Amino acid sequence: MAQSARRGGWQPLVLDLFGDRDTCEAARKVVKILPGDRGFDEASLLSVARRLSTTESEAGLIVGSGFDASPDLMEALSRNFVLFGNKPAAVRLLKQPERFFRLLQQLDIPYPESRFDSSECGKDWLVKKGFSEGGRDVRCLDSGRPLGSGEFLQRRLPGLVLSALFLADGRRARIVGLNTQWSTGHDPERPFQFGGIVNSAVLQPKQRRQVAGYLSRLTAAAGLKGLNSLDFMCDGEQCLVLEVNPRPSASMGLYDAAFPAGLIAEHIRACQGWLPQRARRATTIRAYQIVHATADLVVPSAFSWPEWTHDRPFGGTRIAAGDPLCSVTACGSNARQTLSLLEQRENRVLDWLSEYECSTAARQF
Repeated sequence: MAQSARRGGWQPLVLDLFGDRDTCEAARKVVKILPGDRGFDEASLLSVARRLSTTESEAGLIVGSGFDASPDLMEALSRNFVLFGNKPAAVRLLKQPERFFRLLQQLDIPYPESRFDSSECGKDWLVKKGFSEGGRDVRCLDSGRPLGSGEFLQRRLPGLVLSALFLADGRRARIVGLNTQWSTGHDPERPFQFGGIVNSAVLQPKQRRQVAGYLSRLTAAAGLKGLNSLDFMCDGEQCLVLEVNPRPSASMGLYDAAFPAGLIAEHIRACQGWLPQRARRATTIRAYQIVHATADLVVPSAFSWPEWTHDRPFGGTRIAAGDPLCSVTACGSNARQTLSLLEQRENRVLDWLSEYECSTAARQF
């Protein structure tokens, strides 16, 4: 988001949990926020925001990931800044399961069978949670474990999870691109957590029209604005909606280069009522994947990060096994080639870091 804002001519101020190298290079100023139970420490974030509002009175606010579960926090922040994006009321509507399913029914938009009672459900059901994001709270149903607060059940479907990145002006929607995404698979406690995405999706023309229709109806009903994404799966020829992410998502990085001033500029324009005349079709297949540390490590200060790595931690940062280390990107002429290159690059980063750790330990010995 900071890099895209730079391309649009802004000098972004960033409030972030990590404050990695990439963000610091793109931003005029980065303030690291203390972590809380489920992301930001709210008191820390609000305190910093209030101080900034006195010196940056003309700044607008764009929220990224980490706020789907905190519409009240969004509301508090928007009292200090002009909010470019969806109102907290829209987040509550889309992230509260009962209200969201009722909305889908009213709009005649299909979604997987969902329940709030586990008494008659078997192994082919998933437990999900409202006000969640990135698949981190999705788990397989355990018959011996009762549903927790805010949890619901949804029938598990075979196949790939797809998504549509789109721009909205409160009334109309314009698809930026269609994607295929996958989970990390590294953490048995969170088997469905978001791991990566590619700007390629095998859909029939009929299915593409279905998705466009869903976005049009959802945008008008919820008053969606700016960059958003829709997650869905296919059951035969029918697309079934999983969730709406009412904010800029990870997939925006796959398309930012296609827009001369970047997608954050388009996000702001959409919030002001302007949409691109037509969607730009991606001519290059791009993919992005999160790399997780395979062992506890300290990031070497002298490590030379390849240009296709992103979200790079500073030297001296301690990364626990299983935690995100960085991300890698790749591009190519087709999805198979691109995904193969992506896997190679993930392995190269892990191998290089492992070799560096071994050589450093040997020298110390």
